[in-house]
Amino acid sequence: MTPLNDQPHEIAQSAIGAIILSGGKSSRMGSEKGLVEFNGKPMIQWAIECIRPLTDEILIVANDAAYGQFGYPLQEDEAKGDGPLSGLVSGIRHAKTDLNFLLPCDMPLMDNRLLQWMLETYDEEAAAVCTFEDHLQPLVGIYHRKCLPTLERLLARNQLKMRIALEELQAAVLDPQRSLAGFDPEWMRNFNSKAEINLYLQGK
Repeated sequence: MTPLNDQPHEIAQSAIGAIILSGGKSSRMGSEKGLVEFNGKPMIQWAIECIRPLTDEILIVANDAAYGQFGYPLQEDEAKGDGPLSGLVSGIRHAKTDLNFLLPCDMPLMDNRLLQWMLETYDEEAAAVCTFEDHLQPLVGIYHRKCLPTLERLLARNQLKMRIALEELQAAVLDPQRSLAGFDPEWMRNFNSKAEINLYLQGK
């Protein structure tokens, strides 16, 4: 993977879309994860509101028709059960834009300042993903359509680990903790169960 690029690179907002992944099994959540309420709104609604100032081209990848209530195109995960790699492939195949943010539905604390910084930092790589506390965050990234053949090849070979995909793509690694002024680690927090949500909200 390529080193962090800290130099701003201007991209027209009309040239980028967003793919929100909501097709997971949600086994620990006990119900459809993105539809679970967090502080008064479904978790996916927080993701939508975070990305909307940067693009109106939002595609939700999910297998539950209930996500249609949010008013954005809904794309079924074409390879159910194959994890986020298959969701990303389905999203890129059907996205209207060549360049897309990728976000999960379970990070309701995500802040638009992080996405804006990612957009300014991205420099025409096939993919650029965030890292946080030395862990790659492949579902918080920017992916170009040119990465699709590589992702499809890995999917066909049942090589489903996102880390392998990022290595194949020579993805850029963006470190907001080091390079983004005002970064809050809470922005990268995901929630996998209703108990986690309740504990967090009770502590606020």
